[in-house]
Amino acid sequence: TGLPNRALFIDRVRTALVRAPRYAWSTAVLAINLDHFADLAIRLGDGSADKLLLEVAQRLEVTLRPYDSVSRPVDTLARLGGDRFLLLCEDIADEAAASAVANRIEAMLRDPITIGPEVVRLSAAIGITITRDPDHDPETLILEAETAMRRSRTRGSGRHEPFAPEMRAELRARFADEEALRLALVGEQFYVAYQPKVSLVTEHTNGVEALLRWNHPERSEEH
Repeated sequence: TGLPNRALFIDRVRTALVRAPRYAWSTAVLAINLDHFADLAIRLGDGSADKLLLEVAQRLEVTLRPYDSVSRPVDTLARLGGDRFLLLCEDIADEAAASAVANRIEAMLRDPITIGPEVVRLSAAIGITITRDPDHDPETLILEAETAMRRSRTRGSGRHEPFAPEMRAELRARFADEEALRLALVGEQFYVAYQPKVSLVTEHTNGVEALLRWNHPERSEEH
């Protein structure tokens, strides 16, 4: 797609946060994840799925605000990989303005896209986070947007959701789980258990299931 990657996006977010207090504006990050793209990719095939992603990227770029008077872009679009995109909006007034950006994206995605013989209609789950704190960590800002995006997905297709304070507990739990998994790998807490599969008709064992177990030191002996 030719879009910035995560590293460049984080650098742009960091710069935006430092610059924001000087102009008394807010910084917003939107996490965009296409709905049911994996199913579409299977239906279309890899080549056509790539063309679809390219078309989506180009349409998303059209929703960006134009350069300002000193030729500085106030919006940055990045692709994380697959069907995941991030949008940075500098010089954003408030959550309502960020929500208006999400509405434009949703409207753009509703327009049908023709890929070969197929006509595709898309929607996306969008998470929004916004801050005026220049010390806000860029990585955390992205995680907040992605947390809100996941909450949006649980409520149906084609929706956007702002990050809310109560989601911080979900974010902390995710951090804790990721750290616990890293420690489990280092501490060799995982092991494989085998469970027989028995036919109810013949009462004979006709196979086994291999199950990965986590011998967690605090939660339980087997998790």
